Amino acid sequence: MFAAALLLAAVAQLPPVVLDRPVPKLHIGIPFREALQQDISATWDNVPLRLLLQRLQAERSVALLLDRRIDPTVAYAVRFAGEPLATALEHLANQAGAAVSHSDRVVYLGPESSARWLQTAVEQAELRLAEEGLAVAERRRFALLLGQTIHWQDLSTPREILQQIAASFHLTIEGLEAVPHDLWASATLPGVTAAEALTLVLIQFDLGWDWLPGGNSVRVKPWDQPRLIERRYPLRSKAVAEVVPLWSEHLPEAVVRAEGDAILVAGRTEDHRLAQVLRTTGAPPKRSSAAASPVPLRRRLFTLKVERVPIGTILRELEKTQVQFVYDPAALEQAGISLEQPISLDVRKASAEEFFEAVFGGVGLRFEIDNLTVTLRPK
Repeated sequence: MFAAALLLAAVAQLPPVVLDRPVPKLHIGIPFREALQQDISATWDNVPLRLLLQRLQAERSVALLLDRRIDPTVAYAVRFAGEPLATALEHLANQAGAAVSHSDRVVYLGPESSARWLQTAVEQAELRLAEEGLAVAERRRFALLLGQTIHWQDLSTPREILQQIAASFHLTIEGLEAVPHDLWASATLPGVTAAEALTLVLIQFDLGWDWLPGGNSVRVKPWDQPRLIERRYPLRSKAVAEVVPLWSEHLPEAVVRAEGDAILVAGRTEDHRLAQVLRTTGAPPKRSSAAASPVPLRRRLFTLKVERVPIGTILRELEKTQVQFVYDPAALEQAGISLEQPISLDVRKASAEEFFEAVFGGVGLRFEIDNLTVTLRPK
């Protein structure tokens, strides 16, 4: 069931420093991908980016990692109207001058130049483990590709985090002195491979790394843009020449060409994800349309914390998510009820019934919910 949240904040404040945050339970794999496609309706006013991401991670159980080069203290006014979480994160990143990249475990928000190549760098590092020249034993390769959860506390240094990653995967890291001193906010990387964990940390300093022979050590180095990954996609049911134009249209940044009974694609990891979809379905995945299918009120969850905010302000914010309020102004006036009356609320993950009872119950209004319409009458 899709859940939507309304979140309002009147005053910007930074999240407190906490040195003993518990490890959160976060989605990976299919539940992670499903969570990114769930709709969200939300309004935030004057809330710092770090706090926004912490709230989203807590609400949706999706790991969100903010690059150190994106200012976490800048406050934003954000409004989402029933769009998928993945789309909402892209909009938020755009406001912050960042871009989004995700595996099936972690969403990374960082500079476009890093987000663009992150997944490809991770995939190439994992593919290298199978190269004969590295001489990595099969059991060792399995251990490096087995997902581990990496969690660190507020005020951790990048070197400490890298040492934690090294300990988790029984690695030694050469060249740690190239990593500058810094203090990071708490974060969790659930079920990551050694390659993904190392890359997510080092890319934030424009640093890369290489496996050393045997797969027991890595060496930190300056960042190099990864090469394009080349894969062959056999097609049995369609003429390759007829399909190449479609693939080229939907993979504009990849090199697409016919090769016998197959299509050869040279591109980034994201290009190959889409190529797999094109090969399987013959069409690109459809993006959810919030305007075409808004989430009914009874399928939403609401979180709202406000101090002395007029009821009408709350109604107007909800109307931006395609909710309609029907009432007779004369009847309300006759009953002595004003929608400009200020109220204070603190509700979390409330159903529509619970939420509207909290909003209207104390001012003498009863309500009826019908899909996206709320009818108000004096009690």
